Amino acid sequence: MTKSTLRIEANSRSLIVTRRIGLSVTWMLVSFSAENVMAEFDFEVQTGLVRTDNLGRLRDSEVDDAIAGAGVSIRYEEIRPNADVELLANVSYLEYLDNSFEPETLEAVSAAIEYTVIPDLFTWSLDDTSGQQILDPLQAITPSNREATNILATGPDISVRFGQRWTTTLGGRYIDNYYEIRELDNERLVGLLSVQRELSINRAISLEINTQRVEFDDTSLNDDYDRDNLYLLFTSETGHTAIEVSLGRTELRGLETTESGPLFALDASRQIGAYSELTGAIGSGLTDGGEIFQFLGGGDLGATQDIVGVSDPLRNRYVVGGFSFLRQQTNIGVTARVSDEEFVTRSDLDRGLSNLLVYFSREFQSGWETRISASMGRRRFELSDRRDEDVAVRMAVSRRVGRQARLNFSYDYIQRDSSEVDVEYEENRIGFGFSYGTDVLNSSFID
Repeated sequence: MTKSTLRIEANSRSLIVTRRIGLSVTWMLVSFSAENVMAEFDFEVQTGLVRTDNLGRLRDSEVDDAIAGAGVSIRYEEIRPNADVELLANVSYLEYLDNSFEPETLEAVSAAIEYTVIPDLFTWSLDDTSGQQILDPLQAITPSNREATNILATGPDISVRFGQRWTTTLGGRYIDNYYEIRELDNERLVGLLSVQRELSINRAISLEINTQRVEFDDTSLNDDYDRDNLYLLFTSETGHTAIEVSLGRTELRGLETTESGPLFALDASRQIGAYSELTGAIGSGLTDGGEIFQFLGGGDLGATQDIVGVSDPLRNRYVVGGFSFLRQQTNIGVTARVSDEEFVTRSDLDRGLSNLLVYFSREFQSGWETRISASMGRRRFELSDRRDEDVAVRMAVSRRVGRQARLNFSYDYIQRDSSEVDVEYEENRIGFGFSYGTDVLNSSFID
């Protein structure tokens, strides 16, 4: 099967998923009452031209090219007595004017719908995440080194209260994982059980059990497996502080060997005054590339995710910390992450990752806005002892020419240093564009 055929099938599959979500949203909205509705809708249309001096991100044989693009971004949130709807979506069309690559359409969606069928008893949820994922993590992100990925999850939850403090929840999920090029498509059936006791109005502890069966479409290349999690979950939200702690055990069955180990996660946030927030997380547990894509896709919509795309599960150990300050026209933030990925049967893929992101934006009353961001990342591949250091700096200035229209100017510098000199590169990008609407994604539509 050719790559073009795969892309046609991917576009068809994308339309099916989009229609499926659209039909679900339409059905739910039609059935809602118009009373007690809280809704927010933002959109942005972008068009522009970017000139790059190294589109293929190669050490030698650098290729200049110009990228013409157009995109639309949408954010929609709605709260009703019987439903919550969240949608963040972006679609971009890119054309490479010097024909270095074929034109492409990139889409990214993070959608979540929770519909209450019977109040305090029966709910149904639908979650969809789609975007781009790197094909070969040993190479740079380029138009030829990424593929479309889509993960759709849906299923019911039934909750029953016993007395004033006890709640039992039984749920199930059907999850469909789709990959545009690689033979990693799979389906999952997930069973969930939660027994919760409220300790106070702001604190609760629960016993959580979930089990899932992962079945791949192509079993000649991938092995089906089961994964079970059993853990205690403690949640607390008091004043300006929120804490969530999970502690238990996880087990994999059905691979070459049975893998088991501890499951631990601590997530905390602290509001500092009226404008600042500290966040942090630390954890260790068994996961897989699909779950990582779901998590990152929602948090960084539109970016090509650096995920090792294999069927093999992995143990992920991580530490994350962040600080943000948001006051009127000023936005400042710092995020740091360190993680270690240890694959169950593919030790040749084990790697360590670290990343630091700093960003600043300021909007002036004169209509000008400036944004500066810098990220520094390191990757260490255990088996080959290869080490990469990536730097990306972005400076952008925009000028309002109307209530919602803006002229945008940007400069990007991207660099990779590596212990393998053949993969080192530098790239400079200069961009100019026009946008109309609310700045939904706060980023360029060209990755």
